[in-house]
Amino acid sequence: MDFIRITKHKDISLTRPVEKTAEIQAASLAYWEKYVKSGNLKSLYMLPDGRVVAVWDFASSEEMIRIVGENPEGRYLDSETVPAIDYQTIVRMTNEARAAAKRPAKK
Repeated sequence: MDFIRITKHKDISLTRPVEKTAEIQAASLAYWEKYVKSGNLKSLYMLPDGRVVAVWDFASSEEMIRIVGENPEGRYLDSETVPAIDYQTIVRMTNEARAAAKRPAKK
């Protein structure tokens, strides 16, 4: 299932020594590359305001927690992860709701 993950660096990340920042950035690139290759990380976008939006594919909540927990930048981020529903699923759900609304109410 696809999830949208939106992150932004906490102000505390600005207090890290330059060497530590470079080390964490290198680890982050390796983390992202690992999950691009596995197919879990489908896309990653940096927004002009410094937020990063990523589209992830997780098989379960447990997998999501494990993979998100591996992020070397994790402790320096404010983040939100939400499930994403694709267009075809929205169409199916809408059609099912319309059909249910047309059925007579049970007495």
